[in-house]
Amino acid sequence: MGKLQKRKNGWRKLCCFTSAKMLVLLVIIGFQNPISAKDLKEENTQITSIQQKETITGRVLDINNEPLIGVSVVLKGTTNGVLTDADGSFLLNVPNLEGTLEVSYVGFVKQTITIKGREPLLIIMKEDQQILDEVVVVGYGSQRKKDLTGGVTSINAEKLERIPATNIAQRLQGQLAGMNITVGTKPGATDESILIRGEKSLSGGNNPLIVLDGVPFSGKLTEIDQNSVENISVLKDASAAAIYGARAANGVILITTKKGEKGRTSIRYNGYVAVQTAERLFKTQNGAQNVELLKEFYRDMGYAESFWSDPTQFLPSLPKENYLAGKEFDWQDDLFGPAFQQEHQLSISGATDNSSYYASLSYTGQDGIIKGTDYKKYAVTLNLSHKFNDWLTIGTNTQLIQRDNGGVSPRVDQAFYLSPWSNPYNEDGTYNRYPMYTTTYWVNPYADSDGVVDDMNRNIFTSWYADIVLPIEGLSFRSNFGYNFRTQEYGSYYGKTTLKGEAVGGEAEIKNTNYSDWTWENVVKYDRNFGSHHLDVTAMMSAQETRDMQSTMKGQNFLNDNNAYFNIDAAQGQKTITSDKTETALASYMGRVNYNYASRYLLTLTGRYDGYSAFGKNNKWAFFPSVAVGWVASDEEFFKNWNIKPIDYLKVRLSYGANGNQGVKAYQTLTQLSQLDYIYGDGGTFAGGLYNGVEVGNPNLKWETTHSFNAGLDFSLFKNRLTGNVEVYSATTKDLLMKRTVPIMNGYKSMMDNIGKTNTKGFEITLNSLNIKNKDFEWTTSLVFAGNWNKIKSLREDGKDDISNSWFIGEGVKVFYDYKVVGIWQNSEIDEAAKYGAIPGDAKLQDTNNDGKITSDDRVIIGSKIPVWTAGLTNNFTYKNFTFSFFLNGVFDVTKENGMLNFIGRQFDKGTNYIQGVKYWTPENNSTEATRLGYNPKNSHKFYNDASFVRLQNVSLAYEFPKKISSSLSLERLSMYVNVSNVYTFSGVNKYGINPEQSVIGAPSSYPVPRTYVLGVNVTF
Repeated sequence: MGKLQKRKNGWRKLCCFTSAKMLVLLVIIGFQNPISAKDLKEENTQITSIQQKETITGRVLDINNEPLIGVSVVLKGTTNGVLTDADGSFLLNVPNLEGTLEVSYVGFVKQTITIKGREPLLIIMKEDQQILDEVVVVGYGSQRKKDLTGGVTSINAEKLERIPATNIAQRLQGQLAGMNITVGTKPGATDESILIRGEKSLSGGNNPLIVLDGVPFSGKLTEIDQNSVENISVLKDASAAAIYGARAANGVILITTKKGEKGRTSIRYNGYVAVQTAERLFKTQNGAQNVELLKEFYRDMGYAESFWSDPTQFLPSLPKENYLAGKEFDWQDDLFGPAFQQEHQLSISGATDNSSYYASLSYTGQDGIIKGTDYKKYAVTLNLSHKFNDWLTIGTNTQLIQRDNGGVSPRVDQAFYLSPWSNPYNEDGTYNRYPMYTTTYWVNPYADSDGVVDDMNRNIFTSWYADIVLPIEGLSFRSNFGYNFRTQEYGSYYGKTTLKGEAVGGEAEIKNTNYSDWTWENVVKYDRNFGSHHLDVTAMMSAQETRDMQSTMKGQNFLNDNNAYFNIDAAQGQKTITSDKTETALASYMGRVNYNYASRYLLTLTGRYDGYSAFGKNNKWAFFPSVAVGWVASDEEFFKNWNIKPIDYLKVRLSYGANGNQGVKAYQTLTQLSQLDYIYGDGGTFAGGLYNGVEVGNPNLKWETTHSFNAGLDFSLFKNRLTGNVEVYSATTKDLLMKRTVPIMNGYKSMMDNIGKTNTKGFEITLNSLNIKNKDFEWTTSLVFAGNWNKIKSLREDGKDDISNSWFIGEGVKVFYDYKVVGIWQNSEIDEAAKYGAIPGDAKLQDTNNDGKITSDDRVIIGSKIPVWTAGLTNNFTYKNFTFSFFLNGVFDVTKENGMLNFIGRQFDKGTNYIQGVKYWTPENNSTEATRLGYNPKNSHKFYNDASFVRLQNVSLAYEFPKKISSSLSLERLSMYVNVSNVYTFSGVNKYGINPEQSVIGAPSSYPVPRTYVLGVNVTF
């Protein structure tokens, strides 16, 4: 094996921010027209000058005869135009009186006015109701935004496509209020965490239901083709989500894929190339710094000065040689490097009066910042529909996904621990398995690089539907059948030349997973207008079955490495075979009534009845009802008479209902037997038997049920310059699914039961503002902000806390419970420290009960693992054909364990490395940041930090080529953009770790957050 060429990080170092310490963002929202009187040049402003011969005057008013300032009046086909003054008046010089005027203003319908002569023109502008008339997918149908009564938020493809990313979850981060997403940073990672309005369940699961093109999708967002998504709606409150009953307690994500649009055939290519670097790496110590740290460690541990003052006494053998020779090695510089990324999508779409089609093929390729973490994804989407006659339409939506996550990833944690004085190579250029020789605790990160790992995942999702218009006005029927099949083919082989395979003569493993489900839904809908009354009635019957099959084969000790994992039967050593099969079934009935009067008074009633095979025989079925009302106050006559000019639209919403959480495993309600193998008799006969397990079944097990209340306020202000909504909610979850102990005399230790209660409260704010808009320039801002608090209301019947799981009545669902570190004992406090069995340099723990000693009774709630506050801020600036945008994502008031401050856990006695810049305590430097290096945490307590952060997550600059240029190239549209994602993260824990979203700050095995530099193009033929 040739010596691995050292990878350089110069490009990364050039692009990283090294001196940024603070970000100050000032957003000034212009609620009134931002054009100043000075800009109007007294009575009017001339935008462009041409040869003038005639003069046109006029005045622009709204429907209440109020003047509109800053209205654009332009001679059609030219750039000759003016803006109205404070009185709504304008004066425009034109070459003749035969043309037409284009009159436009934010929040109003654009008008085309024919010039009638010299007489003054009176132009009345009507408000644009397009925003309120926008159709939102709500499940088993759609509604106008104006008619919504539940908590629904949505995002369209235009906004999603501004953020180049390899999956939908990354594109959704920070975009929707009340939705907190954490995504794995490794290429192709599927370890996404999605919370809608926080966590409600202790052990029943908190994942939302994903519905793809109307069919429940059992996979993850990372398994869906992100380039074919048209719209995403999130159902957050009980009323909006109640139509999905037993699976809706944690919210519902509705994803609609793209369809063909009527017109000529459109062929589009979207693609980009990118370079990735690590947004932040551990700043590990160089050789001299590491030696000084180890000196201080051994001095603090009480070793003689002759030992700790001489590095040749405590350095392992090879580091000692390299230290004397002055030979260092930068493990991080070798392990990390720039990585190439690309994505390409080609689509064709169109529609006629009777048919619609959309087809796309996309490819994503992502090299890893760390060697061996490359990722490839292929996606095919095909959506078709055809209207056969006036009453029958048939269609299909299909996605085929293949994801390749193969490759042997180096052991990143070892690169952190290894001494900078160690050597990765032997004299012959092969990997030195133990780079520190005298210690085998730390191995070469590439010790298993000769292994083979193939990991192929394939997903087929298809749905077929038939829409039938019945011979009764307003009555229709839809039958929808969906099928989802996912398979994983995993194979690995670690031969005799690898660390993992050497001890067992080679190790092979194969895993095969096949998951499938089908869903059949039949929906009857009645939708009619009766004068000012509108009635929308939906009835649904649904059935679903799932099957999950898994098998694993392992073998050890092979004669040679030639067959890899393809001949496990040839294993001479231990062989292991396992298999498993799980099946479930769900049946549901749903009814929903939407009624509104004049789109002013709104009512929604929903009920769903679900039966699930996994629950106990006494509680297979449950009913989940909800009710919601809405009132468009701004449509009332008295409201109009009040003439509240800033308010264009105001709607109040209230809802209450119940949703379920079916977070129980199949067969968990049954008492299961376990197998025990043993040797029977003197002849050594191998035998096996069955015995009762440790958990007894519970035939009464049922759904967790969440009862929630939601109040919402939707508004539009200042001629639609500021729109948004405010939501407040409270959700109580009862019958929590959790284990409880039972008397051992019954033969079992525990059983699953429905006990306990939690409560979640919070609010959400969404604001969209049009700050500036004139002929050439536009500035818009979008802000989402949410706060969420959860609390355990009750646990078991005895009313006691569950300390082993850190569940406490009256506290959060996920908290840290530990001894609180309130400082570091200093030299001046030596006598006080001694009372607690401590010495200067030790952590000062809080004596909560003031009894003069530290015991388990002094433990307190340290903080919540779930963030309380989340926020996202997007600003878009458009100047002529240029668009610049940036997006900030923030997470606040969240606590994480800081593994870097636990020095004993760093194992300095094994010669490990550490990070730069931490001010640990020494007799000469009485630091208050960290303890002395030899401190062994009393009672094994941990250290914690607030891990709040603000991330400049995306910065983009795009250019739309003028029609004249694109047409000359025989193109309908051409645009290019540059983009940088994960630009910089501002956090108080940056010193200790590479990502504040790590479960443990400073965990060296974590994959760094990738900063991505993108160059992309969008072409429409």
